[in-house]
Amino acid sequence: MERRPANAADYETIFEIHAEVFSRHIELIWGGWDEAWQRRNSWRESSESTTEMLVEDEAIVGFVQYVDSPTSIEVVNVALRRDWQGRGIGTRLFSELKEQAQGRGVDISLRVFPTNEGAYGFYRRLGFQETSRGPTAIELLWTPVVEVEFMGLSGTST
Repeated sequence: MERRPANAADYETIFEIHAEVFSRHIELIWGGWDEAWQRRNSWRESSESTTEMLVEDEAIVGFVQYVDSPTSIEVVNVALRRDWQGRGIGTRLFSELKEQAQGRGVDISLRVFPTNEGAYGFYRRLGFQETSRGPTAIELLWTPVVEVEFMGLSGTST
């Protein structure tokens, strides 16, 4: 999997993938899909975060959006086309993100729709812990393992 910065020419593809992956959950939670609002929101999320296209075998298979600050990495969106899910792409992506976070000693936070049980299970398997749950989102957090030494004894802590 390759990650490359998104550009203006990618916007329609980002929205197409956004609609494919998220529309069912949005309809279940909010009772409908407002195309104009979703386009504006997708554009806002793209402009307020780092957006990268996920490429596999020269095909755009998804995108990731995140805000990387000195104290955390906040994943805004991860979307993989349905026919590319279950092929290890998400696992590789989060392995890279966790490696970045571990190296800096910062947390990774994200939100998942309560209706998206597959994604919730995926993040839990990757070590994310649920921090809060509401009607529209479940918040999850991954905390890096920190090596500690106390009185000559060493170990790990989260």
